[in-house]
Order: sequence, then C-alpha cells, then structure tokens
Amino acid sequence: MPTLITFLWMSVFGGAALKIEQDTRIAYEQQAVMLAEAGEPAQAPFAGGPILAATKADTTQALFTLFENLDTGAMGKLLSILACVLLGTYFITSADSGTLVLCTLDAAGASEPPTMIRVLWGIMIAAIAGVLLYAGGLKAMQTASIIAGFPIAIFIAVMSLTLFHSIRREPKPWSMLPDHVRPDPARLDGPVKPLTDDVTDAEPAASWNTTPIVGK
Repeated sequence: MPTLITFLWMSVFGGAALKIEQDTRIAYEQQAVMLAEAGEPAQAPFAGGPILAATKADTTQALFTLFENLDTGAMGKLLSILACVLLGTYFITSADSGTLVLCTLDAAGASEPPTMIRVLWGIMIAAIAGVLLYAGGLKAMQTASIIAGFPIAIFIAVMSLTLFHSIRREPKPWSMLPDHVRPDPARLDGPVKPLTDDVTDAEPAASWNTTPIVGK
C-alpha cells in the first residue's frame, strides 16, 4: 500500500509540475514569435518555469510553489497544509522508530525500555535537529548525516567481510551426511556422486542387523 501511494503521488504531482513547466515554455515561445513579428528586441533566453526557479532557489519550496500554481485559492492552501501534516507525520514516526532502537540498545535488548530513556533520547534528537536547522538549514543536516554515516559504512563493510569469512569456514554440505553416504575423502572438493550410487556401492555397516525377522 505505501508503494502504491508513493507511485500515485509521484505520478500526479510530478506530472503536474512537468505540465506547468511545459506550458511556461510554450508561452515563452509564443511571446518570442510575437516580438519577432513586431520587430521588437528579443527577450532573455528561457531559464525555466516557476517550479524550476523555486527548485534552484530552495528545494524545500518547490512543492509549495507547485500548489500555488495549481490553485491560488483555498485548494492550494489546503494542499500545502496537507503536505505539512504528511511531512510532520513522517518525521515524528521516523524519530520514534530511531528513538526506540537507541533505547533498546541502551537497555541491553529489552523489548520495553524505560520511558525516561526514550524521553531523553527524543529530546536529544529534537535538539540536535533544531540546532542543525538553525545553523545551516537543510544543507547542514545533509552534511551532518554524511559525516555521521561514513564511519557506519566502514563498520558495515567490515561486518560483511567477517560474514563472508564465517560462511567460508562452515563445513561442506556433504560433511554433515551420514557416514555410509559420504563421498570419498579424496574427492571432497570435487563433484559428489548421486546418493543412489553411494548407497549401492557402500558396504552395509557392521551395526546393521541383516538377519531376517521370523515371526513367533
């Protein structure tokens, strides 16, 4: 369901933004033709529509500029309010999930960490985000995320390497088979014969009782 909603959101609003940019370009070309027919000086080169200009100025304003171009009345304001509510819900749920993970680690894996620890981590995360926004806005938060994520990337790379070595050290699949169906030691690293051939060629184990059972 979230994937479908994201697909619809990107299709509808992305298509609307492209349509606004296309209409702006068509209007610019029509005006350029009219100026040329009238013998007036040509206008400045086309540098994009309002959505592109808002994106270049501040990426956080692009969505709200789209809503203003869709409708300058109540509908545009309603869409802007709805976008703010959705963004707030996203940030709150993400912060809650991150706080729960940190508290679980602090509480030695407890499924229900103490409330005070969750409150403390929540305040710290909100304070750090607020300071970064006040200091440099979105770019400061992006830079801090990259700086904090680089050591974690190295740690994950080391974990992947150790996992690979651990898997290599595990026993071969045929070494866990019973003795009478195991391949010869000389060809443990080579192809293994079908299980039926090994059972046919193998001698019965000494512990097997081959005496027929006679009824009383």
